[in-house]
Amino acid sequence: MSQKISYKKCCIQNEGYYFDSNKFTDEDLKTFNDSFHLIDNYDLLKIMFSLNPKDCEFFAIYEKEILSDQFIENFRYGMNNRWSSKDRLAFDPAIHPLFTGYCLDEEELMNIQKVLVTVNKKYGSIGLTKLREINLAQGVMEIEHYIPVFDPNDYYDLPTDVLIDGTEYKEILLDKSEYHPVKRTLDVLNCEIFINYSNENVKSALFSMPHLLYDEDGNFLDDQSISNLLQMVSKRLGEPKEITLNYEDMWKATHICYQIYLEQNLEKYRKLPNKLTRTKKKQ
Repeated sequence: MSQKISYKKCCIQNEGYYFDSNKFTDEDLKTFNDSFHLIDNYDLLKIMFSLNPKDCEFFAIYEKEILSDQFIENFRYGMNNRWSSKDRLAFDPAIHPLFTGYCLDEEELMNIQKVLVTVNKKYGSIGLTKLREINLAQGVMEIEHYIPVFDPNDYYDLPTDVLIDGTEYKEILLDKSEYHPVKRTLDVLNCEIFINYSNENVKSALFSMPHLLYDEDGNFLDDQSISNLLQMVSKRLGEPKEITLNYEDMWKATHICYQIYLEQNLEKYRKLPNKLTRTKKKQ
């Protein structure tokens, strides 16, 4: 469930500067207002996060550390961009969820900033660079995964939908709300087998589906299981277009993850058989 976020605002030469009121005091805003340096950092961050005008509508600062020179320097804006042939656009996967077709909402923007400052504190510029390899911005978005299940024999207890051609199918909806963005980002960064894997599309697809990376008790999988999962996705993906993040291979890898999820979990959705109850005869 999205949390309600309240803001404090500084007006400087008719420009609005917004801050999470839970993190910034009135004294913080006074300090900001008196510092051309911090204002410049804010303006740069706003430019960083914006691929189109809609991105700017609700931009705000949620973490004080993200305004620091040290973060700005470590983030290396523009130096880790990827190229989208589909959109003919350079983008930064740490902050731009380009492949989804959606803009970040307020809570997603807040979560990304939390991840960025946490990773910067723990790993510095190397960690921030690694976030591009897992397509962080898309991975932490609250967009659900919809996995189609064709069930002509009505085996599974799932909601039904209809394709444009009238074909009925059922679908599994997976959201990510139970997986905290900071924790799962640190989990993959702490897993050398995962984070050092060469194919960014395979890593990004799996990062966006924590349902495959954690067991039923919410524990991150062991190294051997992670290795097996990476190899499984890669083998089914076949010879990739390229191992650098790209639209086509990213989505192919994502749909392979859907297949693996169904293979591992579909039986959970099978309808329970009707149980006949027998009444005892009165003595």
